[in-house]
Amino acid sequence: MRIEKAFLKKRKDFIQWCIIAGIIISLFICLIDNTMKMNKGVEKETKGYVADIVKQMSREISYRMQSYERYISETADSFSKMPDRILTESVLEKKKNPLLFENLIIVDTEGKTFPENFQCEGFAEYVKENTDIFEENKIVSAHNEKIFFSSPLKRDGMPDRVLIGIQDCKDIQAVLSEINCKKAGFSCIVSETGQVIVNGENQKENFEDQQFLLEKTKGDLEQAIRSVVTMTKESGEKIFELTLKNKDTMIMASNSLGVNDWYLFSFVPSTILEENTDQYIEKYWVITLLSMVAFAIVVIKIRRLYKENVRKIEELAFTDFVTGGSNNAAFLIDAKKKIEENEKKRYAFVFLNILGFKNINEKYGVTAGNHVLKFIYQILKSCIEEGEMVARSESDHYFLLLQEETEEAVQNRIDVMMEKIHGAEAETAYGYGISFSQGASFIEENDRELHVYQNRAVVASEYYNNTKHCVFYNQELSTKLNREIVLNESFESAIENEKFEIYFQPKVNLKNEKTGGAEALVRWKHQEYGMISPAEFISLFEANGKICRLDLYVFEMVCKKLNRWREQNKPLIKVSVNLSRIHLMEKGMECLKDLKAIKDKYQIPDGQIELELTESMFLEIKQLEKIKKIIKQMQVYGFLCSLDDFGFGYSSLALLKEFDVDTIKLDRLFFVNSNEKTWKVVKAFISLAHELNITVVAEGVENEEQIERLKEINCDLVQGYYYSKPLPEEEFIDWVGKRG
Repeated sequence: MRIEKAFLKKRKDFIQWCIIAGIIISLFICLIDNTMKMNKGVEKETKGYVADIVKQMSREISYRMQSYERYISETADSFSKMPDRILTESVLEKKKNPLLFENLIIVDTEGKTFPENFQCEGFAEYVKENTDIFEENKIVSAHNEKIFFSSPLKRDGMPDRVLIGIQDCKDIQAVLSEINCKKAGFSCIVSETGQVIVNGENQKENFEDQQFLLEKTKGDLEQAIRSVVTMTKESGEKIFELTLKNKDTMIMASNSLGVNDWYLFSFVPSTILEENTDQYIEKYWVITLLSMVAFAIVVIKIRRLYKENVRKIEELAFTDFVTGGSNNAAFLIDAKKKIEENEKKRYAFVFLNILGFKNINEKYGVTAGNHVLKFIYQILKSCIEEGEMVARSESDHYFLLLQEETEEAVQNRIDVMMEKIHGAEAETAYGYGISFSQGASFIEENDRELHVYQNRAVVASEYYNNTKHCVFYNQELSTKLNREIVLNESFESAIENEKFEIYFQPKVNLKNEKTGGAEALVRWKHQEYGMISPAEFISLFEANGKICRLDLYVFEMVCKKLNRWREQNKPLIKVSVNLSRIHLMEKGMECLKDLKAIKDKYQIPDGQIELELTESMFLEIKQLEKIKKIIKQMQVYGFLCSLDDFGFGYSSLALLKEFDVDTIKLDRLFFVNSNEKTWKVVKAFISLAHELNITVVAEGVENEEQIERLKEINCDLVQGYYYSKPLPEEEFIDWVGKRG
């Protein structure tokens, strides 16, 4: 009996232990199965997120590469249309656009370069190895530091030279470095042959020294890359888990750039993605063994872990390290979502560029500069509303996405932001004097890439003129941009072919009604746009530095005509020539030497040419001493000095005391809706000028009443439509012949 009971007890215990063991085994099986599924799910989602990041970055890089290629192609087309004599080193230097290329080189079929003796590592080998660059556009990399963009130059429809743009890879490297996962991962651009095209910034060590080699490739880097490319092409998959030769694993995402056979590869160590997963899985095991309720809790925590991993990746890839906010990549992704979610709302991109930020870094240091960048970001962020965004894109640039319907509303929003920035700056006594150039572009088509509107806002900001008003990109600006491009490109040709024509507006002596002089004025007879007024192109050429070349051209053309008049025994008329403020202030005495050399070349007598300076030039207090010296030297060289637009500056009378000028030209505004008080002021100016032996010219005079009043107050000369509009040379000579 005892034996039977003992047997039954043992049997019962055995069954119980079997049941417990079965439950435990079942739990383990469920646990293992669920764990594997969770790991796969997390891995799949994480890999998918990494793939999305790489896809977005590849689009950005592809867009930039295609933009560079298009610029080279368009420039090559432009050069092909130019006569060889016009294609100078200066033209090549100006066209290289330092934001895009560090050098532009022309190579002929014999390997000769223009400019001559050009040196660049890998350049000679590139030209020698890529003979087909004379036949088609190409993009070729060299030494993982330079990328060569080429486009053939054609003569009579046949390519005989090639234009090559050399680009430093830093711009592309910066984009690659945005997805390096705290420098543990790395990104690169490779070809399907295994060549490394571009590494991310400071990632060469990651790529070569941290054992980025597949286990089966036995140390051959190019073989490893070719193997990965082959895997991608054969499977159609764009993300893999790779085993390195040190047995570690990496998550690799790839995407074709659509340029040559190049791919973007991004490698993220598996440990980055899984760093906290293991501890939660362990807890999950323990808790699951204790209770099913605990199991549910662990599931929730695993889900949170997944979200945290996604958040970490997002933070690493899309966070600006200075401000702690979104970078431009995140800004574009989130902006697209917001716009799609609010299709009925109108959005605008706003671009803000801190003016003179380099001075802050140089004067106060990088730490202070970063503090300013963060300070501005925080204020801008405090000004945006729900559904809007702000991000620092790079350096001292900020982008805003504002939900507004009109330009006025956007302008009001920007004004509020500027007030808060300046107010906070004053309160904290930073004293940096922060100001911005401002550009904006409304988003009109949801199917257009957003970076297009970003670029438009940037372009619009380039026309900011310190009026504190944002410049909006619109059809008018687009047309103006295209017209300016044409004018800039045709400038040198116009100079060479003398398409800038000189007109003369007579000055009449009021005492005898005879010709007392003339002002030389320039007009542009453009082959496409016809006759163009200087009001359109002078400011353009002042902005790009071509005004100095134009000033010298106009001056020489005037000297040529004066010399020809003398040889033909025609009356020699005193001529005044306008001189750009920018030219005079930048070149100073060098400018005067150039003018004197031209004057002597054509044997122009002293006192025959008068140089006109605008009154606004004298408002720059820091430059007054420099201007004094220039005027004195001007008169030493035999030039007369005329002060244009006189009378409406706050220091007009003081100028007569400080500067020894020969002539003043009363501003035409004196004679628009003038009253008795105005005429008294004019009379006083004339009387004072005569006491100082200064000749007075009234410009913009258009009626007989004005003439009579000016005669009464002893004005010397008159210039205006009452007597004559600006005339071409032959008409001017006839006019002088009739009047005397």
